[in-house]
Amino acid sequence: MIRTFHRRFPNAGIHVRGSIPTWFVEASLCGVPVTTSEVSLDVGVVQANSVVQDVPATRAAVDALLARRSALVAAERSFLRAVGASCVLSDIPALPLVAAAQEGVPSVAMSNFSWDWIYEELSMQHQALAFAEDYAYADVLLRLPFHGGTPACRAFRRVEDVPLVARHASHEPRYTRRCLGVDTQAPLVLVTFGGLGPGAIAWNGLAALRDYRFVVTPPAPPLALDHVHVIDNARLRSEGLCYADLVAASDVVVSKPGYGIVSECIANETRLLYTSRGRFAEYPVLVEGLRQYAVSDFIPPEYLERGAWEPFLRALLDRPPKPPAIPINGADEVVIRLAAALSAS
Repeated sequence: MIRTFHRRFPNAGIHVRGSIPTWFVEASLCGVPVTTSEVSLDVGVVQANSVVQDVPATRAAVDALLARRSALVAAERSFLRAVGASCVLSDIPALPLVAAAQEGVPSVAMSNFSWDWIYEELSMQHQALAFAEDYAYADVLLRLPFHGGTPACRAFRRVEDVPLVARHASHEPRYTRRCLGVDTQAPLVLVTFGGLGPGAIAWNGLAALRDYRFVVTPPAPPLALDHVHVIDNARLRSEGLCYADLVAASDVVVSKPGYGIVSECIANETRLLYTSRGRFAEYPVLVEGLRQYAVSDFIPPEYLERGAWEPFLRALLDRPPKPPAIPINGADEVVIRLAAALSAS
């Protein structure tokens, strides 16, 4: 969405603010000029790894955030004044929406869910209510596909549905494979679980899968095999590639179902082998989206953990890719709505 906004408004200043490291922002934006600042305005769900949630730790972290609410909102108001913000887009912290409203700055939320819904499903009623009250400050929610219906977004005063926002590859798969040194006739499998890693995978189970070539995003598995390659964002940047190029170049992605990887697999026609996320309200909604719009299959956690992937990979590879049967121009639609908010400010 930021890349699309920059193409339409090349002279507009864009500031990315949040807990995402600056290097990751820069790697994802592929050269779009932005300024950044790292600040924690949200805690999401605390996780032991990418597929296991820690509810008691989440409750404690949210309570600590709420205890600092007034100070954080005041700091955000000062920041908005300092940079002369004309509009705030949140995905999906609540506090920037409160600060924008109090400063008279238009605010737009964008997501397929909000944290009050997630916390309510985790039996965190007090925390859910606090977030719902703050989400009500937003002027509008641009609701992405794969949402949980009314319960997922009921806190917002106005909701407008937009198409799928997804990162699209900029290069042909063969070019990407050649740049990364994985141009092979063997099926290419991307294993990606985010910075927390997938948990207790017996990586040595991949040693027997010599008919496949694996690309793993950090953290790296504790083994060295000539058919397993670790590729980080620095490597992608050095080759002029983005993460979506890696997704599009893969025959299968192995991951947990999150909005980002689900949307990218749909948009780039890549098969997805997914595992459970545990107790997370968004999970069944995303799985239903995969069932409708992607070529995907479920691998039970016990099979994932012991590296017994081959029958699942083979079954997926026997199914042809599926062209998107859902609009994937959400970034353009979001930018149109942002332009309208800016013109009204």
